Amino acid sequence: MGISPSKCLAIVKNLMLSLDGTRTIPNTTPPLSAMPSTATSQAPTSSAPPPGQTVLYNVYHICITQGTSPFHQGIALVPAQLHSQTAGRFYHVTGTIGLGMDYQCRPAEKFGLNPAFKSAVLMFHMPKSLLAEFEAIASSVPPPHDPRVLTERNPEPPARDCGTWVMEVLGGMKTLLADKGMDL
Repeated sequence: MGISPSKCLAIVKNLMLSLDGTRTIPNTTPPLSAMPSTATSQAPTSSAPPPGQTVLYNVYHICITQGTSPFHQGIALVPAQLHSQTAGRFYHVTGTIGLGMDYQCRPAEKFGLNPAFKSAVLMFHMPKSLLAEFEAIASSVPPPHDPRVLTERNPEPPARDCGTWVMEVLGGMKTLLADKGMDL
């Protein structure tokens, strides 16, 4: 049930009165015939996405310091339309190589605000439509696990680490993009 135009106008006039009873704006109201029609028309359709909607990700190779150990590495997908490129989806492996690492995805990580953040290198751009395929690649690359590092100082061949995992995931995605005929 709606409010009549005259009732709405009376409510608005009452709201415009200040506490001491004086009007805060002039009491001039155009006649209803001068008011715009309330009929709704269809908005023009556009092939462009609404402002702020993600259609393209910038794909970064991220390095984070971790004490005296080598850099921890991961992958960040940051919506390309964002002015600040310091937060986005973050993919990495955690744990120790000797006991086995675990794959982890953080859908909203502010990696660039982390005091341990070292660098972000833009690797390529990826359409959002390929996000599920990217995540399938990332989850299918086995996390590093090599018990040799528990007993050997410098195993040969060297054990895979988080940096190797990152390069394997990025390589898989680059192959997929090339197969789809997309420029890197």
